[in-house]
Amino acid sequence: TRKESSAASDVYKRQRFRNPVIPNCKLILKIEAIRSHGRVWKYKGEAFVNDLKMADAVWSATIVDKK
Repeated sequence: TRKESSAASDVYKRQRFRNPVIPNCKLILKIEAIRSHGRVWKYKGEAFVNDLKMADAVWSATIVDKK
């Protein structure tokens, strides 16, 4: 059987909300894994609407086995 995993214990290190997003906008998310140390991964992401940056963040997540 295959072990299933999921991300848990998200820790946001830095987040910045630059502009409000209103309903019916097409929100594009660009997310990149920066590095990993075992089961702990660090990510950075940006959110855009019409090529305008709306938000950005850096966070960590721990990958855990589903029970």
